[in-house]
Amino acid sequence: MPAKRGRYFEFNVQPVTLELDANGRVNGVRFLRTRLGEPDAQGRRAPSPIAGSEFVMPADAVIMAFGFHPHRMPWLESVGVQLDGRGRIPRAR
Repeated sequence: MPAKRGRYFEFNVQPVTLELDANGRVNGVRFLRTRLGEPDAQGRRAPSPIAGSEFVMPADAVIMAFGFHPHRMPWLESVGVQLDGRGRIPRAR
């Protein structure tokens, strides 16, 4: 789904692996499409993979994001990315 300024949002997918070029640099992310299963006892619908639905999304860079709080990544600052006082990348104004 194309979005403004080169951002893309894909829903109901899970990452499988990073795709690398001959020099070992990332050039994409391999994903697997999922669908939500039936609700469990708590009402949560867990994703289940759709067989044969893998696809690669081309990428020049990949930011690994997980959890609920930012963690400082030293390599970000070493390549010139500015961080705010809480370790987050500030949005452009």
